[in-house]
Amino acid sequence: NLNQGNFSELTVGSDYRVSVPVNGYVVKAVQTKYLYVNISFLPTSDRATGTVNVTGITIRSVDGTGVTDTEPTVALPARSFTYQGSGAAQLVATLSPANPPIGFIEISSSAPSDGAVLGIYSLKSQNQSATLRALKVNLGIWGNGNPDSTIPKMLNSIALKVGDTVVANGSLGTINGVAGDYQDTVVTFSNFSAELPADKYIDLSIVARIAQDTGHRFEGMYATTTLDLTDPSNIDVEDASFVHIVPNSIALAGNSQQLTESLVSAAGMPTVTYGQLGTTQTGTTTQQFVFTVPLVAGKNAIYISKDVYTSIGTSSTPTGFTISSVNFTDSDNSGDGASYFYLAPGQAKTFTATYQATAAFGSSGAFQVTGLTYGTDTTAVGGLLYSPDISAILTANLFH
Repeated sequence: NLNQGNFSELTVGSDYRVSVPVNGYVVKAVQTKYLYVNISFLPTSDRATGTVNVTGITIRSVDGTGVTDTEPTVALPARSFTYQGSGAAQLVATLSPANPPIGFIEISSSAPSDGAVLGIYSLKSQNQSATLRALKVNLGIWGNGNPDSTIPKMLNSIALKVGDTVVANGSLGTINGVAGDYQDTVVTFSNFSAELPADKYIDLSIVARIAQDTGHRFEGMYATTTLDLTDPSNIDVEDASFVHIVPNSIALAGNSQQLTESLVSAAGMPTVTYGQLGTTQTGTTTQQFVFTVPLVAGKNAIYISKDVYTSIGTSSTPTGFTISSVNFTDSDNSGDGASYFYLAPGQAKTFTATYQATAAFGSSGAFQVTGLTYGTDTTAVGGLLYSPDISAILTANLFH
């Protein structure tokens, strides 16, 4: 253990020499031995953080004839030790469990759409409370080819909520990219004060007011946000002593959200039922199975193609099965056309798709629904309903 006498101050407040006495340590000829110097930090309350850098080392030794040898100071690879004061705050950022999964934001051609959540992040101030004063997030969109599908035209406003409280409206930075294609910008939230209690995760929500979708200019666009804390200047958090707290270095990306006027969703629990196994004269095995899916339209009408291969995406494992469609119907044909099923705004219908699988005797495998294609007009394309939960349910385990 060292004491004050082992330390010499070379530059006031920054550079020091530490002498470590080593007695009776013998290194024989052509022998290699290693010396380890362990550093431990005392608890500190007057410093938030600090770093010790080891910049050089000098070794003094005595050989068997009594000759003293002092090796010169040598440059070392960057070796540093960082300490954290026992009472200092630390900032931890992560995606919130409430962050929306990949999905849809319903928009309207008759009025702006409020409360569109583009991402939810969580901050925790460890050891002591802190104050959030500014935040920057990256906003990106993928346009639909319409030159009016731009960030400034899409957003009536964008706000930051801390917990359940809106604390600031955001301002847009430089718009990068091409109108109708990919664009991104930095959204800055400033001039606010939001308390972060000690040792508790607090959600930060990025919430937008989407402009009226005149002429379907935003239909099919995607939007996403990213909180990039690899750049500490993207956040301003202070502890009780007004010391800036540096967060963990991490980039947190929210999930993409598709804007659509025709949101369709499950209206009940999907089901899979099976028919009896059969055997053909050639020795192959057959089995019919039925997918049943209750769906409900949002604020706008939707159209689903009666061609099951157009409207229902599927996958099968292993390959080598022959899967054929037997029937595709809905529970209520009101509004249906010759080539499409029709769902009026707010209307629910149950869709039933019957298939037949044929494979060599003794085969087994699975056939899964991967998505539903729908549209806002009679072409019945342009929108995609995808849900991992629905796909997991709509999996037929064949020949079991």
